[in-house]
Amino acid sequence: MLVHGTLHLMGYDHETSDEDAEEMEALEIEILAKLGFENPYTEQQ
Repeated sequence: MLVHGTLHLMGYDHETSDEDAEEMEALEIEILAKLGFENPYTEQQ
């Protein structure tokens, strides 16, 4: 939530367009991976 919220504070918005959503999601996944967290957008089995 912290990374997601910080991206919003930096001006990213996933509700304006699919392209913006994909850009924000990719950046969020990249940052989380660098911090040692798994992709939160994949389904866990």
